[in-house]
Amino acid sequence: MPRSRRILPPTTIDAAMEAAGECRKLCVQVLTEAPIGGPAYKAAGEVMDAIDKLAEALTGERKRFWLKPHGGSFPGIPGR
Repeated sequence: MPRSRRILPPTTIDAAMEAAGECRKLCVQVLTEAPIGGPAYKAAGEVMDAIDKLAEALTGERKRFWLKPHGGSFPGIPGR
């Protein structure tokens, strides 16, 4: 069967990424409050993984929502 030639408009991608980002933030909140290894903890982790896969499919960047280092310097420590 031939693949679809449909193309997602940028406005749809932007809206989906914004909503996914908010959902991922709430999943992080669940991870911080739910018992480790419990059903809610595991489900939140699975949702975060699915959001990362969606980000990769829509933008090519799986780590789009991952925290980034602050980039600050460390005086007196070479290479940092």
